[in-house]
Amino acid sequence: MSDHSLYWGKVGHYKIAEAACHLGKQGTRPATLLMANLENIAVTDDNIKAGRLPVGGDPDTFIALADVPDLVWRSHRQKDAASHFADMDEPGGAAVNHQTLMQMWDAGGEGRTSAGWTKF
Repeated sequence: MSDHSLYWGKVGHYKIAEAACHLGKQGTRPATLLMANLENIAVTDDNIKAGRLPVGGDPDTFIALADVPDLVWRSHRQKDAASHFADMDEPGGAAVNHQTLMQMWDAGGEGRTSAGWTKF
């Protein structure tokens, strides 16, 4: 596929979500719930291989839950547009002395608050 994003993209989100659905102890209520809803949470390997991945934009189209933040919230909830993803190892701007988020976190204080991340 030529549309892979730089790090995860849809495929990564859906594969991690699918793997997580299989982690529950078999026979327990949570494991049963996750497996019963696997196709509501992730996208099947067959659909991934065939390139049948959800596309955001239409609020009436169902999007498997693992990629709702990217495909729905970023376009329809503007307050979430800039806060979903963070490059932990990339330096921030002058407001944070060009520190990375990891450096800010390690320093404690503001680096461990939503205000600090927003400042970054």
